[in-house]
Amino acid sequence: MDKLEIQDSFTQSKTEPLAPLVKRHYDALNAFLSGKSDEFLDIWAEGHDTLLYFNMSERERGSEGVRRAFRQVRAVLSRVPVGTTLQPSQIHYEEHGNMAYAVTMEKAVSELDRKTVVSEHRGTLIWKKIDHHWRLVHLHNDTYDRRHETMSELLRSYHPDA
Repeated sequence: MDKLEIQDSFTQSKTEPLAPLVKRHYDALNAFLSGKSDEFLDIWAEGHDTLLYFNMSERERGSEGVRRAFRQVRAVLSRVPVGTTLQPSQIHYEEHGNMAYAVTMEKAVSELDRKTVVSEHRGTLIWKKIDHHWRLVHLHNDTYDRRHETMSELLRSYHPDA
């Protein structure tokens, strides 16, 4: 039997230079999580349609819920001896009229007890231009598990037309 070649299609995607909105997002998020700035909270659109997903089971709808969730995350991070920096790779970015979106892979690099812990996440960011300012309306971020990608590749290789 021939050896089956598995390609991790998501992380093998060609990365693009960071778009200004993506760079602004990660700069503001890292500054917020480290307690240096609250600008990240101001990037979000106002209203009940603003949406945040973390690993699908954790979600907030509405700008106040989103802000509260991020304040809680920062409060927890401020009490544990860990410093985390999110390092983005932009896979795709599109901007059309008053809407823009980005697909990202990010590495969360954390220093815990003199050990470096790295985790990977997939992200989707959606912005809407409101009153001539780009506002974040949707953030979906989940932990990237290479085993799931391997299973997807296996399925595609056995059923390429599916």
